[in-house]
Amino acid sequence: MADRYFALVLNLHQPAGNLQELLERREWEAREILWAMDRIPRSLWPDADIGRLHVSISGTLLETLADPDFQSRVYGIVDCGSLLWYLQNQRIVNVLGTAYYHPVLPLIPRLDWDAQIERWRGIGKHLFARDDFAGFWPPEMGFSMELIPSLRQAGYQYVVVDSDYVEPLTPMRWDELRYRPHIARHDGEEIVVVVRDRELSDAQLAGMQPDWFIAEVDQRRVTVTTQRW
Repeated sequence: MADRYFALVLNLHQPAGNLQELLERREWEAREILWAMDRIPRSLWPDADIGRLHVSISGTLLETLADPDFQSRVYGIVDCGSLLWYLQNQRIVNVLGTAYYHPVLPLIPRLDWDAQIERWRGIGKHLFARDDFAGFWPPEMGFSMELIPSLRQAGYQYVVVDSDYVEPLTPMRWDELRYRPHIARHDGEEIVVVVRDRELSDAQLAGMQPDWFIAEVDQRRVTVTTQRW
């Protein structure tokens, strides 16, 4: 059986104050959100030798999880301090950078791009004790070529872009477009583009069974092989 390689990314965001409000109005919902986040590193521990996960966490959510008052308030539900510590384990978790307040970057003033990007890197460096965040996850997959200089200036090496918005400069098969990295250039700067397969991503919104995912990847591999012949 051929090896399969894919990057699994979880995108986590909560607006500022939202979890606190949920605790007041719909505590069960806040508990479900906190338990779901707490399960992320715990689920990977038994398979630390092979388990890998990419996680994008908005700055506002990180700010909430790191707030001492919030940590004290939810201590009987989740130990937020321990959760943030577990996410530092680079053997199983690769934290992706993003924009602090989770804005759709191309829709906000360009003067705010660098501030959003750098503010997230500030809290990321503080909480994860490093500043080598190689990948960037654009909030809501909102990407434009004009972002490339800002991302490169911030030190990012690659950016995740939705498959529907990757346009090749030369003819390319659909599998080549989706399942290999690309180089995007703008204004003298270049960055690696990692393509998100929208169909596979959307299929996981309501949960996913590993057997289904493996079968789907196999089917796409067979389709690609057939087309090549």
